[in-house]
Amino acid sequence: MQDAELVRLCLSGKETAWTELLKRYSPFLAAVVGHTLRRLGQKADSATVDDRLAETWLELLKDNGRALKGWTGKASLKTWLHVVAYRRTLKYFDRPRPEPSLDDSDFQLAVPASQTPFQAAARRAPAVAA
Repeated sequence: MQDAELVRLCLSGKETAWTELLKRYSPFLAAVVGHTLRRLGQKADSATVDDRLAETWLELLKDNGRALKGWTGKASLKTWLHVVAYRRTLKYFDRPRPEPSLDDSDFQLAVPASQTPFQAAARRAPAVAA
C-alpha cells in the first residue's frame, strides 16, 4: 500500500491503517527521537524514547488527525514524519517546567534536631590551619 493511500485510510478512521502506519514507521521514528534526545544531551533510554514517540503519535492523532492532514505529499511521508518527531521532541524540552519549591515542608535536612544546620556543617567541614 502506498503512503498516500495509507494516510487517506488513517484519516478515514480505519484502525488497520493506523496499525500499519505504526508498524511501518515506529522503528524509524524511535531512532529519530533517540538521536534528537542525545543531541540535546538528554537521556535516551528506551522508556524516554517510548514516551517521546508516544507523544509524537498522539500529536498526529489529536483533533481527528489534524496534524496528519498537514502532509501534502510534497515530501515523502517518512521525511515529513521525521520532521514531526524531531519538532515534537524539541517541543517537549521547550515547555515551561514548574520551579522547584524550597519550602521547608518540601524537604528535611539530615541534621539532628539538637543542632542547627550551621553547626552540623561546621562539624563536617575540614579544619583550617591558622
